[in-house]
Amino acid sequence: MTTLEKLLPMALLLAACPGPAPSLDPKLSVIQKNIFSINCTQSSCHSAAGHAGNLDLADGHAFAQLVGHVADNAAAQADGLSRVKASDTSKSFLLLKLHATIDAKYGANMPFNSTPLSDGDRGVIEQWITSGALND
Repeated sequence: MTTLEKLLPMALLLAACPGPAPSLDPKLSVIQKNIFSINCTQSSCHSAAGHAGNLDLADGHAFAQLVGHVADNAAAQADGLSRVKASDTSKSFLLLKLHATIDAKYGANMPFNSTPLSDGDRGVIEQWITSGALND
């Protein structure tokens, strides 16, 4: 059996596997439904009832609570960070909080005591911010 004959079944098997799921559209409504509502708005977290960090990410509240809003964390305030600064990911505290490891002065990474968001989910949030963090 030639090398090609040995590799052909594997190549056919890989070709039949579906590719990665399409990324989410970088719009707040999509982020709300697919990321915030699933990962952030449990009762003790960033819900209307819990509002940890004085932040409510429940549907209909996230935009006003995030965009152009000063971060509640004192170290973030001292560093000039907003929760989300439209078009400026380097000044958006939300992105820092979503990394698996962050400086302890910024508190715990999010989602708290849970699996970190995927690179794709963080990327969609970053694209939304870069694109102006619009309220769609």
